[in-house]
Amino acid sequence: MVCQLKAAIIDLGFNTAKLACYSIQDNCSYKVYRQEGIYVRLGEEMSRRGYLEKAPVQRTVSALKLFRDVVNFEGIKHVIPVATSAVRDAKNKLEFLERVRSQTGFKFRVLSGTEEAIYSYIGALQATCYNSCLFFDLGGGSLEMIYSEKFEIKKLRSLPLGALRLSLAYAKGDGIFSEKGYDRMKRHIFKLLPTRQEMGLDTD
Repeated sequence: MVCQLKAAIIDLGFNTAKLACYSIQDNCSYKVYRQEGIYVRLGEEMSRRGYLEKAPVQRTVSALKLFRDVVNFEGIKHVIPVATSAVRDAKNKLEFLERVRSQTGFKFRVLSGTEEAIYSYIGALQATCYNSCLFFDLGGGSLEMIYSEKFEIKKLRSLPLGALRLSLAYAKGDGIFSEKGYDRMKRHIFKLLPTRQEMGLDTD
C-alpha cells in the first residue's frame, strides 16, 4: 500500500510530553512508526500555587522544540497537539499556551476531563476485548474512570489523583512517603473516589 500522508499527535501531560508519528495508508489504516517521550514534569509544584512554574515550563518548551524538529525532519504536515491535566488546571494556562505557540508553532487544544477519559478508553479498546468493564487510566496528574456495558459508556469521572500530583503533595522531597504522609494521601484518595453506587456499578 502507498502511504498517503504522515500525521503526528503530541500528548502533553502532567509528567511527560509524548510524540507519536503515524503513516496513514490509502485505505485509511494507520501505523505508528516513531514514538518519543520526555519527562518534563510540567505540573511540578503547581499544586502549591496553581501556576505552571518557570523551570517546568522551560523544560516543556525545550522538549516541544525537539518534537518540532522531528516533525520538520519527517516532513509531517498534519500535527494534533493536545494537553491534559497540568495545563487544564493551571491558572496561567493562556500565557503558557501562547508561549508554546510563539516559540514552537504548536497550537495546543486542552482536553476536558471528560474528553481525556473517553479518548483513553477508546484507545484501550484497541488492545482489549472486554465489552463491559470498569476502566482506569492513571496518569501523572489525573485518574480517569469509565464504567461501560457492552461497549456503551455508562459513567465516567476524571479526578485529580495522578501519581506525580499525589507524590508532590504527600511525599517528602526525596519522593519517599512517611507513614503520616501516606495515611494523609490515602484519606484524600478515598475521599475523592466515587462509590460503586455513584459509578452505577451492578452488584456483580
